[in-house]
Amino acid sequence: MLDYLISLITKKGVIVVNVLIKNRWILFISLFLISTCLMTFFKEIKIDSSVEVWFLKDDPTLVNYKKFKEMYGNDETITALIRPKTSIYDKNFIKEIDFVSRELESHPFVRRIFSMTSASYIGYKNDELVVEDLLPEESNLTPTQLKERFFSNPLWTKLLLNRDESAIIILIELENIEDVDSKRPVIINFVNKSLANMNYKLAGGGVIFEELNRIGMNDFSLFTLLSFSILMTLLFFFLRSSMALIASIITILLSLSIFIGVHNSLGLKLNSISIMIPTLILIICLSDIVHIFTHYEKTGEAFTHAQKLKNTFSYILLPCFFTTSTTAIGFLAFYSSPMAILKNFGILSAIGLFLAFIVSIIVSMCLLSLKKSMVSSSENAFLDRSLLSLSNWNEKNYRKIVIFGALLSLIFIYGIFFIKAETYTLNFLLKSNPIRQDAHFIEQDYGFYLPLEFRILPGEYESIKNPEFLKKLDSLYTDFKELDYVQRPTSFVDVIKQLNKVLTNNQKESYVIPKTKAAVAQEIVTYEMDPDNEMNYFTDFTRTEARLTVRVKMGSSSTIKRNLEAIQEVISHKFDNKVTIISCGYGPLYVKLIKYIVESQVKSFFIALVVITFILALIYRSIFILLLAVIPNLFPIIFVLGFMGWMGIALDIATVTVAAIAISISVDDTIHFFFMFRKLINEGHDTASAVRKTILTSGKAIATTSILLMFGYLVFCFAGLQSMIYFGFLISITMIFALLCDLILLPSLILLLWKQK
Repeated sequence: MLDYLISLITKKGVIVVNVLIKNRWILFISLFLISTCLMTFFKEIKIDSSVEVWFLKDDPTLVNYKKFKEMYGNDETITALIRPKTSIYDKNFIKEIDFVSRELESHPFVRRIFSMTSASYIGYKNDELVVEDLLPEESNLTPTQLKERFFSNPLWTKLLLNRDESAIIILIELENIEDVDSKRPVIINFVNKSLANMNYKLAGGGVIFEELNRIGMNDFSLFTLLSFSILMTLLFFFLRSSMALIASIITILLSLSIFIGVHNSLGLKLNSISIMIPTLILIICLSDIVHIFTHYEKTGEAFTHAQKLKNTFSYILLPCFFTTSTTAIGFLAFYSSPMAILKNFGILSAIGLFLAFIVSIIVSMCLLSLKKSMVSSSENAFLDRSLLSLSNWNEKNYRKIVIFGALLSLIFIYGIFFIKAETYTLNFLLKSNPIRQDAHFIEQDYGFYLPLEFRILPGEYESIKNPEFLKKLDSLYTDFKELDYVQRPTSFVDVIKQLNKVLTNNQKESYVIPKTKAAVAQEIVTYEMDPDNEMNYFTDFTRTEARLTVRVKMGSSSTIKRNLEAIQEVISHKFDNKVTIISCGYGPLYVKLIKYIVESQVKSFFIALVVITFILALIYRSIFILLLAVIPNLFPIIFVLGFMGWMGIALDIATVTVAAIAISISVDDTIHFFFMFRKLINEGHDTASAVRKTILTSGKAIATTSILLMFGYLVFCFAGLQSMIYFGFLISITMIFALLCDLILLPSLILLLWKQK
């Protein structure tokens, strides 16, 4: 089948090549005009690092999260810790806090502010319940009076003071607005400006996401440019061809400008996964250019320039098309994922890869047609000599190489079992990052601030006004004290107990649950008569469920998962399994990533492997050759995943695509290797000679591409995000593994098995 396809392209397909060559400049100008028009959308580049982008719109977990937001508002809160120079009860400091609180609350994207001046005060005056700010506007309250009002409600001392009362907390709750990710930078900038004259630190999920977006955008631009510069420099060093360098630059720029332009024109945003697509496009562009120019260079001098051009593209179109197709299929396998972000990644990657293939062919045709000869390295060049020495070494040691490769693979297979699937968003930031440092500082000085939300439906208790239900909910607070990962529980109980105290005798001993359902109902009615009541913050509009919020330590998705399950078990046990508990808010979304990441990695990898193997089977029509092609392609995946396991690198939202990229790179090189090897065998070369010549021709392009990309992506090891560092490092070692497999293991397998065939 392979021989037939090569013959088809060489003989009948030459018509297609002639048409392409004849119209190359029209095609090139068309590409240039398209890219120029699409560049107007470059300013629309945006990055979305929120967890919601990972889910399909009808995903039950996401639906549950959106329902929670409709009922209770946005659960995203910015936590600001502010430490005064003197005391938190200093008159001037109180004035500053009051001013800042009112300024923050005036922002249209801020729902409410909880601070020692703006949190609600529940009191009793002139036989009426009073609900107002702790420090009402134009109030003459003294610091002592404010402190008394503040400490009258244990809810606020629990939420708004640090451990030693040397600092206060302002909780900034955002409105439930659409496209919050695009508005978050505005909100955080406003918060920073408002607090600019204070000694403060910020924490919260939104603060972390915004920092990830900011660094991601900066690193994406800086390191892509730096990596591109290094790749082009090394490309010229290896090929010694200014024409190949120019072709690479033009191809990459045209491909990226068209892809990014179309991407942005559709209103799509970059994210932690799709930000890698330009990398894949760059890989395909460089790979195709290097193979095209290397093959052109090796074409005999007996041919005229026009013949060399036709011969080059008549041969190179098929392997380049197959490498692009198999790579695209590998990424389309992500469409099987339950995660929206990976489905989109698979489709966009496939489109980008075919775009790179088309642009590479057209640009190469145009530039190669300009000169009758190419400046290239000689046969005695360092790379040529190195490949020749490698080929000779393979011939002498191929049995040992195969045995060593098998033993090494067992070690790395064992390492795969140590891989952990988890995502820790905060750890994407470097330890030196101020946002990460502030987050850790607030946890140490104040305590846990990450909210986990639960909706509790009373079930057999019939009503949340049932004192028995409320007492059990209240006693949960005591149970939570036994858990070192839970702090500051808040619920409907806090309001009821405060109301009971105020409406009874305003004494500490009255801070309890009323004895009857009627008493509870009466207190709620009295409280709801005041327009400033905050009942909707703790229960739904119909008063048929209670909201319970606990604060936990920032952690990985697996840690949050364990905490959620443990807390839910405590709640269920407390209520004797008589209530319905719904875990909601942001936490379950974060946790679901574990299941989806593992499922996506396993499913997409096996689908890609099966489909690519099927395509290779159609090409080669030989089980023997198929096995020779597939085995070396598995080794880079085994090596990189085993390496991750041994080194403790987690499988997360940043590294989930590494295996797909690994198999794509390896398959591409294997296809090029076998196309040349079979061509030489059919020309009458013996096995050893065909392997040697393949290494010196296709092997040169394979080595050049792999070395270029290895150094190009090592640059990302200096990025500001841990996720980018791991991505760059893992891609680099993947290049090394794939190169070793294609130039050492694959030739050794051929030398060992081909003559037995």
